[in-house]
Amino acid sequence: MNIFFLTVFPVPSQEKDTIREEKLYKSILKGENLLTAMEYKECLELCQYNIKESLKLHNDYYTTISYNTIAGVYEVLKETDKALYYYNKALHHAQKSRNDKTMNWIYNNLGNIYLFDKKNADKGIELYIKSLQLSEKIKDTTEINYTRLNLGWAYFCKEEYEKGFSEIEFVKKHPKFSADADSQLILNTLYGIYYSHIKDIKKADYYFDKAIRIGEQNDKSLELAETYNQYSTHLFSIGNYKQAYLISEKEKILQKAIFTSTKLRNAQMACASFEIDEFKREIDKIESENKVHEQNLMMSRIIVVLAIVIMVFLLLLLFSLYRNIKFRKKINAYLTSENVELAEAKNRAEESSILKSQFISTISHELRTPLYGVIGMTNIIREEHPELEDNPHFKSLQFSSTHLLKLINEILLINKIEDKKATRKFTAFQLSDEINTIKDSLDYIAHRNKNEIRIEIDPDIPESLIGDKIMLSQVLVNLTSNALKFTTNGQVCLIVDLIGIDNGYCTMRFKVMDTGCGIDIQDQKKIFDKFVQINRKEEDYQGTGLGLSIVKALLDAQGSEIILESNKNVGSVFIFTLRFEIDNAITYPTAHKQLNINVLYQYKVLIVEDNKINQMVTRKILEKKQCECVLAESGAEAVALLETETFDVVLMDINMPVMNGFETTRLIRSKGITTPVIALTAFDKNQIVEEVYASGMDGIIIKPFEPEKLFSMIEELTHKKNAD
Repeated sequence: MNIFFLTVFPVPSQEKDTIREEKLYKSILKGENLLTAMEYKECLELCQYNIKESLKLHNDYYTTISYNTIAGVYEVLKETDKALYYYNKALHHAQKSRNDKTMNWIYNNLGNIYLFDKKNADKGIELYIKSLQLSEKIKDTTEINYTRLNLGWAYFCKEEYEKGFSEIEFVKKHPKFSADADSQLILNTLYGIYYSHIKDIKKADYYFDKAIRIGEQNDKSLELAETYNQYSTHLFSIGNYKQAYLISEKEKILQKAIFTSTKLRNAQMACASFEIDEFKREIDKIESENKVHEQNLMMSRIIVVLAIVIMVFLLLLLFSLYRNIKFRKKINAYLTSENVELAEAKNRAEESSILKSQFISTISHELRTPLYGVIGMTNIIREEHPELEDNPHFKSLQFSSTHLLKLINEILLINKIEDKKATRKFTAFQLSDEINTIKDSLDYIAHRNKNEIRIEIDPDIPESLIGDKIMLSQVLVNLTSNALKFTTNGQVCLIVDLIGIDNGYCTMRFKVMDTGCGIDIQDQKKIFDKFVQINRKEEDYQGTGLGLSIVKALLDAQGSEIILESNKNVGSVFIFTLRFEIDNAITYPTAHKQLNINVLYQYKVLIVEDNKINQMVTRKILEKKQCECVLAESGAEAVALLETETFDVVLMDINMPVMNGFETTRLIRSKGITTPVIALTAFDKNQIVEEVYASGMDGIIIKPFEPEKLFSMIEELTHKKNAD
């Protein structure tokens, strides 16, 4: 529902000539009151009488008012073209009566139609200016202020906020006009929109809150609904999603209360009745003209008869056209209603998707930060107390922390796949090395359930391939770990067969077989759904239920289909095919780059981190390689140290209070300091990669991380800086 000032005319209280005019005056006044009270059916029914009487009395002023009231009903019911039609009829009679005041009102209402329903702000402004000129001509202060409020709204729609602000400032200077509830509500809403635009959150909240209190205290449902809408938009823009949702729900409840289905249906029936009445008036006009024509052609009875036949035919044709128009109107109304609901559902879905992604991103960051400390401290304890290496409790701790990291990564990955943000990276790799690495990483699960992992790779498969090895690893890890989870005292086989080699590409069939509990036929169709876990018991290996859904999504993106064959208490086999480019140059990187310890011990590293545990973990990792570490708990402290001391590299946390990592790095670069800066963060890499490099950082390491990756990046960046 749009906010606008719909002008209803105060009927002049001049002395009436006849009882008939007195009765019509009261009826017209009642019609306007019914429109204001949203009693549309009764309003339209009364307007039928008013139109008839006004036309009979040839009173253009009363006719103007009646047509304006009818147009107002159609405008509220979103029958925009009908509203325009009757507003133009009202304007026609206003011009006939040469009444500047009524023309001024009609131009204002026409401006509302073009601004709020036709979404044509330029046309609306043109009409408002015409209205304003007439208001100033007749010195109608009230109408001047109404029109300026509408102009302010129009300029806001065109994002010309300063023009709009000058209009509402003008209105504010007339306290007598702006003292009524309607004006106060709209004025405060417009101030709220303006201050939201200029990011003055405190003032925006103040004016929106004030407008809502005025609307609720004075039962201004129509205007209050739009105020809720604008306030929820403001709250969403500043990240207050919970409050934005609550205000949006208030708006929906209010909209339903305003436009009940019964009231709308009755109004539509009244509209149809009114159109029939208008149709009859047109027929009466035609018949009147025919009588005059008949008097002029009395001497020709044949021509008169033919004229009557033609008129009957036209009546039937018009009636048929009317029925078709009525039917089309009904269908259009239904389709419009459905389209509105679909658009609202789409907007809600998009908002929910954005909120979900933001929630997952925030939660994953908050989990990864302490998890970095847990994993790091576990590794430190293992190195300082090698006697705990075989301790079952210590092994459980290691496995649990690693498993928690895996769960977080799975949730992030499925979210990226759903949002179509998952990236692919093609590199050279050795298939046998990748599969053996997967086997080694899953040995703990295999031993836990007393299983054997068997690998069979076709010897005819080329040694080196080029493709998305991360995707392949994710698929095989999820399938193999799933097989191990539901197999006890058995065997899990990972088999790779060569299907063929063609034009430098190798096509392979992958099979993951187990001798576990198998899957019932009725469960096989839903096994790839998200969060579904079949045959899960309390003692089972725990998980999110996302593993197989991730597998299917990744393979779907590759154009590959996964096939499941399973028998209860016999076992299961998952089969899929993939195609990789053959790397004839054999350029795959070694699994672990050996670092030059003799070089590393010279590095002086500045660690910028506000978390005490993470400080200790990062420091321990670096000091193992003989690095000299200096700690800074804030961005300001880091800048001060870099201005007085020389460092080889800076490890910069992103999420710090007062001044975050991006702001700190920009300040460092602005001072001409060229020391390499590596972002050490728990944020998802894809979310921050652009801002990382835009701020002047040289690389990104995501917590928790493998120390070798950090050492490799330090060596690379310092070597590059020294070379420059």
